[in-house]
Amino acid sequence: MIDLFDEIVMNIRFVLGLQVTFVIFFSIIYGSNVSAQVFPKEKRIYLVDVTASMTGKGVVKTPDIFNKVKDELKNAVMSINDVNTEIVIIPFTNVPHSSIRGLISNRDSLISAIDKLSVRPGDTNIADAWSHGIQEIDSTRINFIFMLTDGLHNYGPEKEALYDRLENWSSFARGHYYFAFYVMLTPNAREQKICDIVDKTEQMWLIESSDVNISFVSTYLNAKANIYDNKERSLPFRFSNPDAPRDNLKVDLKLEPNPYYEISYVGSNMDRGFVNFKIKGLKPLMELPIKTTLRLHILYDKEKNYLTFFTPEVVNLTILNHGTRIMIIKPIGK
Repeated sequence: MIDLFDEIVMNIRFVLGLQVTFVIFFSIIYGSNVSAQVFPKEKRIYLVDVTASMTGKGVVKTPDIFNKVKDELKNAVMSINDVNTEIVIIPFTNVPHSSIRGLISNRDSLISAIDKLSVRPGDTNIADAWSHGIQEIDSTRINFIFMLTDGLHNYGPEKEALYDRLENWSSFARGHYYFAFYVMLTPNAREQKICDIVDKTEQMWLIESSDVNISFVSTYLNAKANIYDNKERSLPFRFSNPDAPRDNLKVDLKLEPNPYYEISYVGSNMDRGFVNFKIKGLKPLMELPIKTTLRLHILYDKEKNYLTFFTPEVVNLTILNHGTRIMIIKPIGK
């Protein structure tokens, strides 16, 4: 299929001896938004440590947080509005155990199952629980996977295997709606090596809290904007929890360093679910590429909005610079 945004010049020789050069007039109309898409449905996968330490028992002295974690899980389920969101909860010790699963349309059943969660004997095998959770990812949905633990990996594969599996997330998730959260429920779960891995891994975040009732602000992984006639655009966002406060949610946008474009203006309208921005060319129009893709970074105050996450934080923005194409038909040799 021919890309209508690429310049087309076709020379066709007919038996009758005519050379036809097509310069095609394309009337390509864009609204003020970046190219519209439909957001997929969500799937949330919770990997929940159910070892004895979660109730304050075990070799290492830890606080009893199990009921609090269950309450936070229930709050997270209660806050989801879309009845088509899929929930999977996988309790684990040294092995993953039978899962709790269902749609938000069956919310009461999910809440009841969370209430019945209990601790089990066994050690903490985070590496295999993580791999088990990855198998649950659905490429047709926006996936959020949470690892909830109050301790360190101490069973099964060597801890280096866990490090490798976490580090592989970037290449696995790139270009997909896959987002991961490593939740250290207590200070006992803190390990600097894992903190460093999460910090440098795209589409993965660290949470040091038992609160997993998180607000997700979703936008497109890939967007397209034709700036030939109009350089002002708007980027839409969808809130997983429409009731989440937005007073402190101020958004800025910044393009990766490049010789062609920069963002010259950003007007946040997060209360209405979008951000206006203007793309400025850094060269004369004729010297700008017809088509280029740049990384657009979404910036916001993470300290003021600790449990709010933009998914993704980086959008692949294809900037088009297309006007009219012309068609000329002439006899061969003329």
